[in-house]
Amino acid sequence: MAKYDIEKEDLIVGRKAELQIISKLLKSNESELLAVVGRRRVGKTYLVKHGFGKKLCFHYKGKKDVDRDNQIRTFCTKVSSYSGTKLRTLPDDWDAAFDLLKKLLLKQRRKTKKAIFIDEFPWISITQIWVSVCKDVEGIILLTQMSK
Repeated sequence: MAKYDIEKEDLIVGRKAELQIISKLLKSNESELLAVVGRRRVGKTYLVKHGFGKKLCFHYKGKKDVDRDNQIRTFCTKVSSYSGTKLRTLPDDWDAAFDLLKKLLLKQRRKTKKAIFIDEFPWISITQIWVSVCKDVEGIILLTQMSK
C-alpha cells in the first residue's frame, strides 16, 4: 500500500480561508483571540483541532446545564491532568482556576505560541480568561460556540 503525504488543507474541505486565518494567528507576535461560531455539527471543533494540531496545549469543553462550582471543578481537573499534578484544593472562582491554567502554560517549555481551546465556552464564565492568562503568556485563545 502506498503512503501519501496529505497536507492539512486537504483534510478539511471548504475551509481554506479559515485555515489561512489560523496560519496567520500562529505567525503573529501578539496574543490573539479566535471565536468560531456556527450551527451544530458543521465541524467547528474538528477545524480547530486539526487546524492547530500540536500547537494545542490545552483543551476544555464546557458542560451544558452544569452549575458554576462543577464547571470550575471539571476545568481544574482538566488542568491538573494536563500538568500531571494532583490538586490539593480546588479554586473557588474562575480567576483562581485561570491562574492554574496560566501556571501550567508558563511551565511548558514551548518557545512557540500556545493555543488554548475552550470548546462550548458559553457554558462557563469566561470573562476573565483573556486578562488572567494571556497578559503573561503569548498564546491564542480559541473559543467555539454553537449558534442558535
